[in-house]
Amino acid sequence: MEHKEHRTTARVIDILELVADSAEGMTFSEISARLSMPKGSLHPILQTLCDRGYLRLSAGSRRYRAGAALFAAGSRYVENADILTRIQRELHKLSRTTYGTSYLGILTGGEALYLLKETAPAPFEMRSRPGYRIPAYCSALGKALLSQHTDDELRALYAEPLEPLTPKSVPTLQQLSRQLAEVRRTGFAEEREEAALHVRCVGVPVYLDGCITAAISCSFPILEGYSENEAVLRTALLRTKEAVEAILAADRDHWVCR
Repeated sequence: MEHKEHRTTARVIDILELVADSAEGMTFSEISARLSMPKGSLHPILQTLCDRGYLRLSAGSRRYRAGAALFAAGSRYVENADILTRIQRELHKLSRTTYGTSYLGILTGGEALYLLKETAPAPFEMRSRPGYRIPAYCSALGKALLSQHTDDELRALYAEPLEPLTPKSVPTLQQLSRQLAEVRRTGFAEEREEAALHVRCVGVPVYLDGCITAAISCSFPILEGYSENEAVLRTALLRTKEAVEAILAADRDHWVCR
């Protein structure tokens, strides 16, 4: 039987994701416009989410922000997800070996969703954080996640021209398809300044039961006088990939993406 998404439930999730991703919070009108949702339908949902503590409304700015209940629910998940704690330790080793900022992410629709981050020991802060979403075609992590997709599957995910994040973002599905073929050939996904200017990233897919279930990446600043050892980087990425795949295989029932 064909699966049909429940519209009201989907709207609640869309609202939570939209507001949680906004550092400044969002007004009633902004939420309505972004989600193309009638204000009459939006108001009772926001009221209920505020009453239950999943959102909060600032009296001064009249902006909605993530509430304590949403934070508590996420915190309980993280506390119970020992599998993520073990993967975080592997990312810590990766960052200490490569001096890059390391990530674990999964694919949700056409976006790469960052689950874990380990900051580089070098004094360069990357903007991506756990919970951050980005079009998968713009990042090395996302390209690793997409690398098993066929051209038809890519066309189902994205319309052309591909919306860029920087002037160097891949512009067409044809070019993306060529890049993904290279990922399949080499086992590594790469991008330079496609997701953010002055940042380079290298990623690898993570497999479970023969299918890509996640990806790991390392990001570095593109600065004069700053470079990474390519051999050390690739060896460390492969070692981390193998360690994470072993963790997932041993505890698959607790993995978030199956």
